[in-house]
Amino acid sequence: FFFLMIRRPPRSTQSRSSAASDVYKRQLLTLSISTIYSASPTSQKFVTSQKDRDLYIWDIETLTIETRLKGHINEAHCATWNPVRAIIASSSNNNVKLFSPEHNQTLFTIYQAHVSKPVSKLMWNANGTLLMTCAGDCSVKIFDMRRPENELLSIQHEREVEAIAWHTVLDNSLVTGDIGGNIYQWNINRDYELVHYFDAHTSSIRNIGISSSGLCCATIGNDSAIDRGPSKLWELRLKLWS
Repeated sequence: FFFLMIRRPPRSTQSRSSAASDVYKRQLLTLSISTIYSASPTSQKFVTSQKDRDLYIWDIETLTIETRLKGHINEAHCATWNPVRAIIASSSNNNVKLFSPEHNQTLFTIYQAHVSKPVSKLMWNANGTLLMTCAGDCSVKIFDMRRPENELLSIQHEREVEAIAWHTVLDNSLVTGDIGGNIYQWNINRDYELVHYFDAHTSSIRNIGISSSGLCCATIGNDSAIDRGPSKLWELRLKLWS
């Protein structure tokens, strides 16, 4: 996650009325302590959260809050914008909510997406129909947003999963990383068949990025070895059985 720092507003902004200035300062304070999760498909808006359990939709040009999405009972852990549709998926504890930022309402709630642990990450596939989640219960789950009430797939790991990524070329493949430094490439069309495995890092994998060609992925871990550094590059299987 990233924290956004905003520079001092231009003189034209400073010369506004005191009321407008107060609004600006309040929004600036809110933005500086918000966690930024995801940008919209048009890159004109982004979503943040705070400890007040709400999500905030911001306009990137004006840096003002456009919408405040309510519905979570507890603090939101993560959020991601659908790459195709005006839908935001967000998690709080082990529940996942789908929001419509345009209509400022909850579309659907997936209760107990993960039974015993909070959902730590969410990720849409490229066409926005499948939502992948992971949590501290050592599982990765996939939900079809056309039928979100039932999980489509559950992939169990031996250790807690902290990083997930959809393959950029193969619709039926995804990559996961666990706290033991292991990377797994899966074929979800064949009962989540394990296609490829890397003993990649000596400690937890924090993030996975897959190249646009789908030939390799970069990983970031908590490795302490300075000689090789915490980021590494790995070759992926580009041809899978359907």
